[in-house]
Amino acid sequence: MTIAVPTAERAGDKAHSLTSAKKLLGSFFSLTVPIALWLAPFSLGPTATHALAISSFMVIAWITEAFSYAVSRLIGYFLFWELKAF
Repeated sequence: MTIAVPTAERAGDKAHSLTSAKKLLGSFFSLTVPIALWLAPFSLGPTATHALAISSFMVIAWITEAFSYAVSRLIGYFLFWELKAF
């Protein structure tokens, strides 16, 4: 695993900036897909629907690196704990 630390050489690099297309799309999809799953009329119980939405947020945020791994993990764990979706 490599850590993208902003250095003087990469100060203008768009791939590691906060406004790169990958991060903007990742932020958009990591928020809209879980909301759509949360509101979808599945025949699952509310606990399973909440767990599916939270898990989709965490996976999309990890894949697209929209948020740091630690932040997306802590948000997911907090939501699991707060909504008792385990």
